[in-house]
Amino acid sequence: MVTKSSLPLLLLKDDILPFVSCVFLRRLLLPGVHHNATLYATLVEYSRHLSESELQTLTADGIKKEILSIIEHEVGSEKISLLHCWKSFFNRYFHNWCKSNALYGLLVDSSSGAVGLIRRSSISLFRSLEDIERIMEVVVRKPLETVRRESEKREKEIESFE
Repeated sequence: MVTKSSLPLLLLKDDILPFVSCVFLRRLLLPGVHHNATLYATLVEYSRHLSESELQTLTADGIKKEILSIIEHEVGSEKISLLHCWKSFFNRYFHNWCKSNALYGLLVDSSSGAVGLIRRSSISLFRSLEDIERIMEVVVRKPLETVRRESEKREKEIESFE
C-alpha cells in the first residue's frame, strides 16, 4: 500500500535506479576497462545469443542496451536488488577479464626506466614522469587539496549545526 509518507521514497527510488545503472555502465565502458572479448564471454554466460562479430558492430548505445537488458531481466526474474545484479555482472566480467588478460611476463627497460606488463591480449607500459609532468602534477594536486580541505571544513560546520 502506498501512503503519502512512502511516496517520496518511491519517487527517489525511481530516480536513483537509472542513475546507478548509468554509473556502472560508464565505468564499464571506460578505455582500459572495456574489452570486447571479455564482454562477449560475459554475455555468453548470461545466455545471450550474440556473435562476436555482431558485438563488435554495436555502438556504445547498443552495448549499453544489451547490458541493461541483462540487468533488468535479472532484477525482474529473480526479484533481487539492482546493486546485487550489477555486482554479479561485474564479478563475472572481472573473472573473464582475468582469464583473457592473463599475465605472461614483465618487461623492464633499464635505459628509460620503463616497466611493461605483457598480457595475453595486450601490453601495458609504465614509465616515470617527465619533469614537465611532475610540475603539472603539483599544479593540479594543490588546488584539489585546497578544495578537499574546504569541503571537509564545510562538512564539519554542517555537522555542528545538526
